[in-house]
Amino acid sequence: MKHGDQYILSNCEQSYLLDQTLSRYPKVSRLFTFATESKPSSFPRLPSLVFTSKIPEWTSNVMYYNKADYLLVQHAIDHKVRGSIVVPVFEDDSHEVSCCAMLELVTKKKKTNFDSEMENVCCAL
Repeated sequence: MKHGDQYILSNCEQSYLLDQTLSRYPKVSRLFTFATESKPSSFPRLPSLVFTSKIPEWTSNVMYYNKADYLLVQHAIDHKVRGSIVVPVFEDDSHEVSCCAMLELVTKKKKTNFDSEMENVCCAL
């Protein structure tokens, strides 16, 4: 999404499916935007890190992150988010691999791996 002369990441006006426990987490996350480009003087945070590196990031428990790495960490904890994976979504462009979005999957349980979730997502896409 374009904000002024910069592109930013936001989940505003995006669809999601959740249960009652997680229902407020996307609403809180809409208050945050994230850079789409790495600057030499900045340390990329989630989800910007996934967007710029084009590499998925996952954790078995979001409580392992600190606020410097993941701005939403306290909100995630408050809304019972535990396991998380952020996956880059690529545009179909034969000239270069271009990340156009990210897909975040969260769970209320600690997860040691996301193999089954990733298989389901890949089949659905």
